[in-house]
Formats: sequence, C-alpha cells, structure tokens
Amino acid sequence: MGAELEGSDDERSESRVEQWLFIFVILLISCFLHLAGGVSNADDPSATVDPDSGSALAQAVWSVVYAGAFVGLWIERRRAWRLVRGSWPIVVLVALICSSSFWSSDPGLTAKRAFGVFGTTAIAYYVACRFSLWTFMKLFGLSTVIGAGLSFMCIVAAPSLGVGPEGAWQGIYIEKNELGEAMSLGIATLLVA
Repeated sequence: MGAELEGSDDERSESRVEQWLFIFVILLISCFLHLAGGVSNADDPSATVDPDSGSALAQAVWSVVYAGAFVGLWIERRRAWRLVRGSWPIVVLVALICSSSFWSSDPGLTAKRAFGVFGTTAIAYYVACRFSLWTFMKLFGLSTVIGAGLSFMCIVAAPSLGVGPEGAWQGIYIEKNELGEAMSLGIATLLVA
C-alpha cells in the first residue's frame, strides 16, 4: 500500500483553506461538540444528555463534515480507490459494522452508530488522500497547540466550562482525562514532527 502512494505525495496540492478545515475537524472531533450541548454542564454532573440521542447541532455538523469527506473522496476518487484497494481489511471491517444493524436488537441505534463509523472512516481516507504524513503531523500538532490555547482561555474566561466539578482543569474538552489525552498525543506528535 505504501509503495503505491509514495509517488503521489508530490501531486498533492494542499490548500491553506483545506488545512485549516482539517484543523477545525480535529478540534471538532476532540472537543467542541460537547460545548454545543452534547455533554452535561460541569456544575451539574448528574444532568447528562442521552449519548444515544445526540444534539441536533452535533448531528448537523457531523452530517456536513461527512458530506465534505464524501465529496472530497469523489474528487480524489483515483487516489482513494488505490488506497481502499490497499486497505481492504478496513473496508471489510466497516462493511461488517454497517451490516450489523440487520441482526441488532436496536437496528436504528446500530445503523446510526454504523453511519458514524462509516463517515469517520471516510474522513480518514480523505485525509490520507490529501495530506502527506509530514503535513498531517504538522497540522495535528498545530491543532494541539490551538486546543491548548483555547483550553487555557476557557479555564480563565469561563471556569464553569473549563473547570470540572472537582476543580480539575478540562479546558475545552469533555473532562480532564480528555484534556490529558489530547495534550499527550499532541506533544508526542510535535516531538516527532
């Protein structure tokens, strides 16, 4: 798979707009949707939103992001087809996940979650088609720096959102563990990039 795409890195024309959209999607995936009502307020941890229903705003945003990935894959269909053929085990696994709604006890919920896996996989394929590994690492590192800066601003300017119920910093992330996970992964990426 790697040998097929080695020469194609030179053909990639990564626009700045596309790079900033990628950073936005990384931040969206890791933290922003909980601020739109997908997770409970830090002041009242018992008032959680049903994770299976999701907020209408989050569903709308994800629909737009998935549609963008599908359009991008259509535009990059030759490169995407080579990538899909070279990673057929992933395709088989996603197909199995999508077909599992046929035997699920809750087919609607399973289909909804399967569509999320399908859409997220489409995003990953699109990113692999459009960005070289080096560019991906730089953009991921930059998204970590932006996330850290926004987290600090959230902690200072809006402590009801940025500080958890026990007083632990969570910043723009769902909880302190999400903040720690994002920062450790981002720092490791920045050390390598």
